[in-house]
Order: sequence, then C-alpha cells, then structure tokens
Amino acid sequence: MLNRIAIALTLFLAILSVGCARAPMSAQINRFDHQLQPPYTKTFIKDGETYVSYENVNYKISTALFEYQSIIVLPLEIFNHTASNIWLDEYAVSLYDGRDLKPIKMLTRTDLQAARSKIGGGGSSGGIEQQLIESTLNAIMEAANVTTKNTMIKSIDIAIDNYFEFRPIYAGEKRGGILCFLVDFKMEYPITLMVKLKGEEIRLKFMPQMKKEVKT
Repeated sequence: MLNRIAIALTLFLAILSVGCARAPMSAQINRFDHQLQPPYTKTFIKDGETYVSYENVNYKISTALFEYQSIIVLPLEIFNHTASNIWLDEYAVSLYDGRDLKPIKMLTRTDLQAARSKIGGGGSSGGIEQQLIESTLNAIMEAANVTTKNTMIKSIDIAIDNYFEFRPIYAGEKRGGILCFLVDFKMEYPITLMVKLKGEEIRLKFMPQMKKEVKT
C-alpha cells in the first residue's frame, strides 16, 4: 500500500514544482521531523522522503507529514497485529496543533472531489472550507504553467482513489491510504497525530524541518 501512497504523494507534490519559472515550489513544501519515542518509533526512507513508524505488540503505524499553503497531506498505514478485528467504531484518526491540541480539519474524499470538479471546470460548492481548498489549488495553478492542469487533475484523482477508507482493520491485516487536512489558522506546533485503537491512544508529534538554503 505504501508504494501506491508514495506514487500518489509524489504526483500530488509534483504539481507544486513543475512548470514554475520562479524558485521550485517543491522547496516551499514544509516537511516535518518526528519526535522519536524509543523504543517504539524509528524512521525510514521511502522514495526519497522520510517516514516514521510506531510499533508495539498490538499495532504498527507508518506515516509522514507534508504541508503546502495550509493543506497537510498525510500518508497513513495501520497494521493490526492482534487476533481480533478493529471495527469502525473502535478506532479514530485526528490531527492537532500546538500544546493546546487545537483540532485540524480533516478533509473528506467528497471535499477533494468537489475541489477537483472546480479545477476541471465545474462550479463551486460555496462552503467556506471548500472555498479555502479551491483557493489553495488555484494558487498552485497560477504559480505553475497552465500545461500542468491535466497533471494536477490526475494527481488529485490518484489521491482520491487512494484516500484512506475508514473501514474495519481485520486481524493480522493492514489498512492504508492518504488523508488530507486543512489548516485555517496560524500553526504553533508541534503537530500531533492521534490514533485511537480499541481504547489505546497513540500520539506522534512532529516539528517542521529546518529549511535548507537554496543556492542561486
């Protein structure tokens, strides 16, 4: 599953960097470092990006955070090492900002589909959150060459097709996909990913990576 996620994520991030006459927009993507929690967490490299995995006797979580212009892309994979199924009402995923744990809005597949429709020439849904999504994607389009429009639509289609399905995680199996979040406030950090599995709460905290200077 991570291979498909990596492909979708690569295409999603690619729309931020192609066809731009200014400094590459990929340099403007905010990446995050996980605050390690030995012995449960470790990092690994996937397609040139740093991921983190958390594993205990019952569960394993693999993820990474990427942010650009208020949209956070989070590839997520949850492994169920136990002998019992995890039903939909027995797990939850949420994202928070700062030490006061301010909730960050999770976008649904429907939100992305509406935004994709807008880019493809459809009408706007009119909601405030939808307008924020559309304004972000429009800003990306304006910064990139117009010939990248089809690439952008294809990228969003792949993200939609690989969106995380909140369905049962069966015993000995895994569930994975992409989640997107919309930040409509000034972030204070750390970003906390909270995954609840059958009453067990797992928290992974992330801080922005230091920006590398781009030589010109």
